[in-house]
Amino acid sequence: MFKKLAIIFISLFGCLLAVPTLSPKLAPYFPSWVQPIPLGLDLKGGAQLLLEVDTDVMLKEKSAQLYDEVRSALIDRNKGVIRFSDLRNTGKEVTLVVRDDGEVSKAKGRLRSVLGSSVDVSSSGKTLTVSYTSKAREEFINDAMSRSIEIVRRRIDALGTKEPSIQSQGGKYILVQLPGVDNPERIKELIGKTAKMSFHLVNENITNEQLQSRHAPSGTMFLEYMENPGQLIPVYSRVEVSGDSLKNSQADFDQNNMPVVTTEFDASGTRRFAKLTTEHVNERFAIVLDDKVLSAPTIREPIPGGRGQISGGLTLQGA
Repeated sequence: MFKKLAIIFISLFGCLLAVPTLSPKLAPYFPSWVQPIPLGLDLKGGAQLLLEVDTDVMLKEKSAQLYDEVRSALIDRNKGVIRFSDLRNTGKEVTLVVRDDGEVSKAKGRLRSVLGSSVDVSSSGKTLTVSYTSKAREEFINDAMSRSIEIVRRRIDALGTKEPSIQSQGGKYILVQLPGVDNPERIKELIGKTAKMSFHLVNENITNEQLQSRHAPSGTMFLEYMENPGQLIPVYSRVEVSGDSLKNSQADFDQNNMPVVTTEFDASGTRRFAKLTTEHVNERFAIVLDDKVLSAPTIREPIPGGRGQISGGLTLQGA
């Protein structure tokens, strides 16, 4: 008798727990610990997307940064210029030829000292080859994957989608499962957008006539100001610092309780940003996002530590 009663009780209790799932409208009338069971794609339907992170493009951009860093390290006047020629970027490595046999070892030591343990420096005669280590490349890819997953997660969370599944797959893919979503094209449009940021110097030598004619000289781009699409900002095409080097950036308040933006760069970005701000005090640099100028602040002083602050005329929303 007791066994029968136990079976009946357990069965009734199980049915009771299933009510919020079978009829979600009744869920508010149940205790907080009795909630609907999230249904997956197999039961509820929805959208499943497989996104690919283009790591090849990212590694090529890293190689372009390495090219500039090698060049800067060898022509550093404070440490002594090392003469070289035929500096090339193959997309995977940087090669150059040291002119003086006696400076080959000096050049290798300089590059290893400046660029750190993330690069390999090898030589064959007077030809040097500089490339990122396999460990550094793996870290770049892992970092790109984790950033991409976080970006996708934030964009999907902004839609209010419940119980999304976002996970890495195969080293360069992101599997996104969205139960109950009936408009996958909208999701693809939202999370498929690529946001690319870079830092450029502003070309202050451009005349009003050139701006009005929209005819940019070689090495300069006329980009729209995001806050005022009709306004063009002349920026040099050369990327001084890539957005990939930005570790952290957020809105904050200064000592006068005015909105500012604080930034922090990685080791590579710190060196490049320090060089930029040291050599171009009282000049403007443009923060470019998706080929539009987000802001063009003036460099007030050298920023050697990799941490900066953008201020002046910002609203909290703008920051």
